[in-house]
Amino acid sequence: MLELKNEQNELSLKLTSLGYAREDGWIDVKIAVSQGEHTFSEESECLVDYDILTITNWFKSLSKRKLPEASSIYFLEREISFHFLESTRRWIQIAIELKASFELDFMPIQFHPRIFKKYTFDELIKGGWFDPHRYKQKMIFNLTRKNFLSIIASLEAASAELDR
Repeated sequence: MLELKNEQNELSLKLTSLGYAREDGWIDVKIAVSQGEHTFSEESECLVDYDILTITNWFKSLSKRKLPEASSIYFLEREISFHFLESTRRWIQIAIELKASFELDFMPIQFHPRIFKKYTFDELIKGGWFDPHRYKQKMIFNLTRKNFLSIIASLEAASAELDR
């Protein structure tokens, strides 16, 4: 349904719809995160069917370089959230935050070493990226136009699959 990669740091996140968990619209979702030899995988009923449309529309807005209605999107269970961070000429930076049943058991390395030359350690702490309880739950991805096309196609396919 959704696959994101930070190739500089070998960080990847894959969100997969496993289909309806119950008749009331809740979807079983699998999250898989990996970096180097570290892997994490968990399943949870944390989205409802219309959340897929919300995620798709959020990515569509960003792909057109338009700020979506909300720079961050949250869902009823709040186990997954998406956050717009920054836009440059080359990419759009987003963060995905995981909570509750998706708590990672390793601390992903987020930034390329060059980023530390741009910001001081204090600035990174103040920005919330080194909070020991939250840092490992936020993953940052820089998305290009090509990434958006792939993401949107995958989300639309997952939505169509649920409609069957």
